[in-house]
Amino acid sequence: MSGWDEFKSNAGKIASKAASKVGELADAATARIKLQGVKLRLCEAYEKLGRLTYKSYKQGTDSAGIDAVIAEIDRLRAKIKKLESDIKAARKTKEAAGKSQQEDKEVPPEEKS
Repeated sequence: MSGWDEFKSNAGKIASKAASKVGELADAATARIKLQGVKLRLCEAYEKLGRLTYKSYKQGTDSAGIDAVIAEIDRLRAKIKKLESDIKAARKTKEAAGKSQQEDKEVPPEEKS
């Protein structure tokens, strides 16, 4: 193989790896942004619950909207927990893949089976 062909082959491999890493980073960033959006909605739900509770307490009546807001808070908390576990699982998978690649580089080719 000539020097130019080898260079083209290596450049293609590098470009492929770079594109893969960019995709992984984009997926991770998307998941974190989505998590922050859900956390923001949770804060808004807590704020709404506080307003309804204050209004109910001040007027001495029960507010029908409190139960709906509490259900929304529970739903958002469950969604946050799931997103956080998904992000953690993706991070562990990425770390395991990185360790596997590192081990492959450390073992001389003649020792691989």
